[in-house]
Amino acid sequence: MADDKVTALNDDVLDLIVEAASHVQAIPALSRTCRRIRLRCLPSLCREFSLRMPVPVVPRAFVPEALRPYVSVLHFNDRCGDIPREENLRDALERDLRFTHDPLLCAVYSTPFLATALKSMPRLHTLSFNLRWLPIHGIPWSVVQMVLALPTLRNLAINGHRVAPSLLPEEELVLDHCAPLTSFQHTMSDYRRWRKQDYPDERHALLLILNRTHATLETLALVAELSPLDETFTTLEWPNLRELRLRGECKTIGDPSLPFIALFANMPRLRRIELQLAQPKGVDPQPFWPPGHDTVEWPWPHLRHLTLSCPHVDDQIYGALPSTLESLALCYTPHMIHSVWNGMGMHCQWPLVGSSEMLQILRRCRCPRLTSLEVEYREDEANAELMQHIGVSYPALTSFKLLRYRAVDSDAEAGPSDPLLRMIRAHPRLQHICLHLDHPDTTASFYHPTGYRYDIAEDTTRLEAYLALTQSLADNLAGASGPSLETITLWAPHSYFPYSWFWESFAVVRDEATGVGVCAQAVTPRKRN
Repeated sequence: MADDKVTALNDDVLDLIVEAASHVQAIPALSRTCRRIRLRCLPSLCREFSLRMPVPVVPRAFVPEALRPYVSVLHFNDRCGDIPREENLRDALERDLRFTHDPLLCAVYSTPFLATALKSMPRLHTLSFNLRWLPIHGIPWSVVQMVLALPTLRNLAINGHRVAPSLLPEEELVLDHCAPLTSFQHTMSDYRRWRKQDYPDERHALLLILNRTHATLETLALVAELSPLDETFTTLEWPNLRELRLRGECKTIGDPSLPFIALFANMPRLRRIELQLAQPKGVDPQPFWPPGHDTVEWPWPHLRHLTLSCPHVDDQIYGALPSTLESLALCYTPHMIHSVWNGMGMHCQWPLVGSSEMLQILRRCRCPRLTSLEVEYREDEANAELMQHIGVSYPALTSFKLLRYRAVDSDAEAGPSDPLLRMIRAHPRLQHICLHLDHPDTTASFYHPTGYRYDIAEDTTRLEAYLALTQSLADNLAGASGPSLETITLWAPHSYFPYSWFWESFAVVRDEATGVGVCAQAVTPRKRN
């Protein structure tokens, strides 16, 4: 299309065309039609960039200058050559470093160019720093200051990095300028030994950030044991906070210890609470709302989503949940099935409730609008009754996740699948199910260590037999499903990876004429969660 054929269209019409094209992912094709349309497409084409950072940021490795005015979302993926392997941190302290004098701090972002380049992005509202390895590697405080001084910034995510674990000689823990963030996320991997590393400067840095942003934040995600929860949650007002996520290890907060019902009382607009907290050994699980703790009224009238690790049968919260609740997850963090190979078994515990206790809990949850339910428990004589209750009490379910473990008796057999199949058949809207049923042959590892490598055990016949059992279970579930079920996810072994077990997804295949499920077809395995 020539430019002269577009001149009759005003900018509003062109914007509508671009918006319509974005809904069908046709922006690249539309941008090739003519120069005027290409210019209108630039904000969509250049809206988001993801950059890999192996060396300090320089112009040739950054967003081209002509495109920077259109960038709204920017992701940094840290591949710094100075990243220490966590298990070799002592060696890292002694080896030569390429970009920094402090192995705890990443230097790839500490360049004058980056500060200037970010200021040339007037649309930039979302920024993330991402580290996928497992070391102690931190964002310097001067970089955090520089980022928070951007007036357009609204969303900041620091994933995998520590926040100012130490200060450079020229740095001072002050925060003179801070953008009005609506989202702040600091997350770390569960599968690491970083919990033993405590850096006082980091806690003070996080306190400064939260003190300056609590009034505007709508989404907040923190690592529980690294964050100043007692100094911020009980003393600050959070008038706009809608989503709160805490992950890490459960710890005592406040002196005397405060239950979560009191700790979050200053967050009246919460719609989502996610507490994914591992339970340390030797520490008794505490209810979210302990019996006898007085609360004048339910503090979160808009709550729609609740995740509680380590559910407690005496917790008063279940009877107080609003009927409008949409999702409920009562699962341990991390799941008990991960305990053998993720290193958490050394210092965490899983005081699993039984089927009968889970039944008591769910009977108090009067939530007919629930669309998503996740439960994890130890099987006992009430398992069939529990499945029946779920089938009757939550008719709106579209997603169901079940992690069921056999009774404590080592000779116990896993219970029959018939109650589960009946429950699935009773939910005509169910679209996704995720199951770990702990059948007799599903606990032994098919792998054994040989030096630094893992090789599959010689008993390949056993592996093939269980893979066939998994496929058979998936087919049975597909046949028992209602018309809406789309995916079935099962805990299954894989021979090509150093760890024995993963979540594997199957798509339900239906008869074209009748719509009845006939089998399940394996798709790409899901990431572990």
